[in-house]
Amino acid sequence: MLSCALRFREAFKMLHDRDPRYDSCPLDEDWDKVQKVCLVLESFWTSTHIISGSEYPTSNLFLQEVQKVKSSLDKNANHKESFIKDLVCRMKLKFDKYWSECNLLIAIDAVLDPTKKLLAVEFCFPKLYLKEEVVQNISKVKETLTTLYEEYA
Repeated sequence: MLSCALRFREAFKMLHDRDPRYDSCPLDEDWDKVQKVCLVLESFWTSTHIISGSEYPTSNLFLQEVQKVKSSLDKNANHKESFIKDLVCRMKLKFDKYWSECNLLIAIDAVLDPTKKLLAVEFCFPKLYLKEEVVQNISKVKETLTTLYEEYA
């Protein structure tokens, strides 16, 4: 929605010039902030569309996209603009709350993808979890896969 509003920046200015009752026209500083927020949120938009795709199977893509979101949050957590830093810090708190525990289903989906296998988990987990949790979570995924194999073999 913000990116749509950016396209009508000049229209807002023209409306402000023509209609004396229109008193809430965004200032140039506001437009600059919107542009910076859009740049930060672009990776989230992309991940959302990949995960929610209906033309192709997506479950094997979840882990990779979650890792991209986490990387984007980490990258922007020290943004030079304080309003972006505050926004990202709030988002990071929510992300950490929901991803603090290892999501086995998403990890197993990634492992069962023949193009990724266990490498996906070994690549993404160090970016998602603390060092001491990575080994524990990878072991949990391996144990679960072993149990599944033994059950159905």
